[in-house]
Amino acid sequence: MEDIKIRRLEWAHHIIRMEEERIPKKVLNGNFHTTRPVGRPRNRWADVVQRDVLQLLETKGWRRRAANRDEWRRIMREAKVRKGLSAMGGIYGCMFCMFLYNFVNYVFYFYVYVFLLLCTVLYILYSMHQLALFIYPD
Repeated sequence: MEDIKIRRLEWAHHIIRMEEERIPKKVLNGNFHTTRPVGRPRNRWADVVQRDVLQLLETKGWRRRAANRDEWRRIMREAKVRKGLSAMGGIYGCMFCMFLYNFVNYVFYFYVYVFLLLCTVLYILYSMHQLALFIYPD
């Protein structure tokens, strides 16, 4: 879940740095003058980003900080380290851990594939044997 929030903050940083005429920037900053339905206001994407900023980065004024690329990268790197994520993203602590995780997955799935293939071949041989006994009974 933390990884999703981090990626949402990275996308918000990207939108903040966009030119004003770009559609995502207009949607983020847009104030659409329509009547709202009765009841609790719906959560907007900007509200969710604000909540993620307070939860992960523990800072205020995220739009101003996101406009500064170097400062935002530093803040995001610190947040990832605090939350146990790597600076490169994901659950891996380093490149070796990512390699090891992927290697173990590939080896596991390879052996599962070989096992299923072997079971299929044995089933076919058994079926052929049963068919031969049916056709040529002793």
